[in-house]
Amino acid sequence: LVVGYMAASKWKEKEEEKENTEEPEIIMYSLESNNVSALTLQSGDYEVTLERSEDNWKVAQDSEFPLDVSAVEKMLDSIAGFQAERLVQKQVESLSEYGLDTPDVKVSIQKTDGGEDVICIGDKSEIGGGYYACLKGSQDVYLISEQVQNVFGVEEENLVLLDTVPVFSSSDANGLKVSGKRFSEFTIAENNEKRDLTDMALYTLYLYGTYREPVLVDIQNFAEVMKNYTSISLGSFVSYHAQDKEKYGLKNPENALTVWYKKEGEEQQQEFTIYFGSMDSEETGYYVSLEGSNQIFLMEKESVEALLSPDTFQAVNKYTQMVNIQIVGGLEIKYNDKETFIEINHKEETSDSAQSDTTEHFFVNGRELDAEEGSYFGATPNDLTCTAYYAYSTGLFAKIAGILGKQEEAKRYGELYGRIVKKFQNAFF
Repeated sequence: LVVGYMAASKWKEKEEEKENTEEPEIIMYSLESNNVSALTLQSGDYEVTLERSEDNWKVAQDSEFPLDVSAVEKMLDSIAGFQAERLVQKQVESLSEYGLDTPDVKVSIQKTDGGEDVICIGDKSEIGGGYYACLKGSQDVYLISEQVQNVFGVEEENLVLLDTVPVFSSSDANGLKVSGKRFSEFTIAENNEKRDLTDMALYTLYLYGTYREPVLVDIQNFAEVMKNYTSISLGSFVSYHAQDKEKYGLKNPENALTVWYKKEGEEQQQEFTIYFGSMDSEETGYYVSLEGSNQIFLMEKESVEALLSPDTFQAVNKYTQMVNIQIVGGLEIKYNDKETFIEINHKEETSDSAQSDTTEHFFVNGRELDAEEGSYFGATPNDLTCTAYYAYSTGLFAKIAGILGKQEEAKRYGELYGRIVKKFQNAFF
């Protein structure tokens, strides 16, 4: 028996080697896609029938199935010109030598004229790769590429059009919200009515729910926090059936994550919400689902905790206030046993051209910071004054851009204003 098997194997190898020369393109089967009414795929233990429904395709056995039509289109493209690498042998005596008597993959093609053709794909060739294939009813054996075999050798997950979370830039983020029971609730959102001491509402993001009062959020710090949310993976696919949501704790989810963002050049703000259900039996992950979808995924525990328990303090503006000097009348500074009071007088003057201008006069503990004799520079350091007015003029640019509806410019000047103020405070205070 061993000698017979070896002899048969050698004979088969010789037959393949004989044919292993460059040949013109071999089309094993061809049928235009508009002549295909249905496809039945048998791949291992998995079997599915795909039916044409007007101009679309659906799974015959399950109307809920979220079919990836692009996978069907790949199959139809292959059927339109089912290409073989080469003809292995004509009229073989036994298809079993090639695994084609009980093929691993069968593609039944139902035609619009009522006919049916079947493509069988069997064993993998031990010489140079590829798979043996034949048409049902024919003893001619061909060799097809692994790429062609992969188009039809599918499992259920290969046919599902999986949900994906929108991708955006962290600088486009406008808000973040975690709600529910298992993880602490908080919201970072815009509040255009609450004005900070810039008196220009340059910083409109506030953190709610973490502290007793809403806390101002720094735009740049918030963008850094949001880098973890710009490209979220939902994890491994579990189910697409609506009735399974109760089983996985998603009918009444324990937590929800909502992200708001607005991409550059777009007028409308976008948002998405991910719901988080129960943990799996091994407690290595959470079942999750996108709002408006029945698809269920299993997301790793570490990923969930990173999304629902961020360091919100990282986003908080670490400085007490961003100040517009025009609305400040004075400062009282206490350090150890020393007290200093700085008074600011705003003197409005009208020039010969009838233009109004405001000049600030500073007093420290009642003593005016006058210019030295013979100089028009005040005693206040020149760097301090120039930086302060740089911040002030930049803030005006941001406000003007906002009034004109140029939101991108307003955001850019607002961020620049914040950087200048931080540098000012670090350098002089």
